[in-house]
Amino acid sequence: MMMRAQDDDITHDRSSGGLVLPGDRVGCVGPLRTGNGVMADEGDLIATQMGILIRSDRSVHVIPMKGRYLPGKGDFLIGIVKDHTPSRWFFDISTPQGARLHTSDTPWTVDFGRTGEYMNVGDVAYLMVKEVDDIGRVDLTMKGPGLRKLSSGQVMAIMPSLVPRVIGRNGSLIAAVKRGTGCRIFMGKNGWIWVDGEAAGIETVRRVLDAVVERPHVGGVSERVLEILGEDGGA
Repeated sequence: MMMRAQDDDITHDRSSGGLVLPGDRVGCVGPLRTGNGVMADEGDLIATQMGILIRSDRSVHVIPMKGRYLPGKGDFLIGIVKDHTPSRWFFDISTPQGARLHTSDTPWTVDFGRTGEYMNVGDVAYLMVKEVDDIGRVDLTMKGPGLRKLSSGQVMAIMPSLVPRVIGRNGSLIAAVKRGTGCRIFMGKNGWIWVDGEAAGIETVRRVLDAVVERPHVGGVSERVLEILGEDGGA
């Protein structure tokens, strides 16, 4: 589920949280249990459908691309810088066309040509959708409470349709996760989640997200999350 790091034993596998296609190798038979959208083939785990790869310590599965994120004005999301020009940054926000942020929509006074000194390729930010035009081009803003560049931390991914389940009613579930893990967490409506904290807390957040993903249509998610927090000493 983590997007910006690799485990030593999966260096040659597809990155968790990324898009995979049918036939892609996603792991090895043995330590990982075969989940939805994955089959075993002569020692390898192979994706059988297009979707987002979700890997935990126990299983690997592919979540189909239904419920894909469609940007809307006012959405809060996590973005990763993929390029920049003298006056703009271009972000990956888990949409085919990406999105753009002009220097005038940041809290900084950025001289022309110096965008890379403020954010460079691979940097992460918490942003808001300012406008979406008739052909789907997205303009972002970083002007507003809480909007900022996010230093350190890790980005994880779930299906956008599952974000409300992680947040919980009136934000109760995500608040419990923050308290229980001691982590700083920013949730994006695009299904990307930024997490920063101690290693044990980050691992607990990953387990919580796995629990939501593994039972998207099953009740008792909140109970399972609180159980995980209790197991890990958070509640």
